[in-house]
Amino acid sequence: MTFALVADLVLYGLVLFAGLAAGSYLNVLVTRLPLRILAADGISADELGCARMDPSSVRSLCPCCGVSLRWYDNVPLVSYILLKGKCRSCQAAISIRYPLAEVMVAFAALFAVALFGMTWHALGASLFFWLLIAVAIIDFETGLIPDLLSFGGLMLGLTYAAFTGAGTEAVWGAVLGYGSLWALATAYRVSSGQDGMGQGDLKLAAMLGAWLGPMGLWLCLTIAFVTGTLFALVFVLRRSEGLQMAVPFGPFLCLGAATAFLVQESGVDWITAWTNFVLGY
Repeated sequence: MTFALVADLVLYGLVLFAGLAAGSYLNVLVTRLPLRILAADGISADELGCARMDPSSVRSLCPCCGVSLRWYDNVPLVSYILLKGKCRSCQAAISIRYPLAEVMVAFAALFAVALFGMTWHALGASLFFWLLIAVAIIDFETGLIPDLLSFGGLMLGLTYAAFTGAGTEAVWGAVLGYGSLWALATAYRVSSGQDGMGQGDLKLAAMLGAWLGPMGLWLCLTIAFVTGTLFALVFVLRRSEGLQMAVPFGPFLCLGAATAFLVQESGVDWITAWTNFVLGY
């Protein structure tokens, strides 16, 4: 085993460990941020199934019994496995979302480092992927897309683009992201008399446009609408509520954004090829 291989293994091990730790903090964010937002609107944690969760606590708590978690019960991924997915105190099941989020965040960091090396580019890519994971989970679980993540991500995207020489494209991407979904939402409201898309989706599209630019945004929205429509059709066929049941659009925007980002960084001009195919060129 060569020194270079050992160095690479150590590097990726450290990145994996850092990613799991970041995933643990992301779990805190996606759990407590919606609670704080809803509490400001007069909605209690009890209505969300988190009766014992105090969003202002600095300690990690079991949402079922409210007991503070010991440090050895709060080790990313490892504690979940050792506890067999149950709280040590009350034996209530721990949501599979917690270890899955930690693994996704860790692998996002590993993938970014493998793609860009130990560079600022890799850090920017990791932050973007982590934002997408956080937004997707929060919107899926609560139907909220916090402004803190949308506006914060927008500022990060513009800063990242400025450092990579794509500042103009980022600004246009943000404008087109918000404007395109605003136009679609307005047209739907006028034609149906109902809101088909929330303001959170529009702000999220602006943030994604800042990271992806106009061409990447085009691919992102295409993927989001196709996958979202397919999911909604399956959902309608399997549920008696039919079209009256709301389906969060944020997770599909995040899926489209992650795909578009990877396509752009692949070095192949798939976006132009896809655009030409759609337009019939």
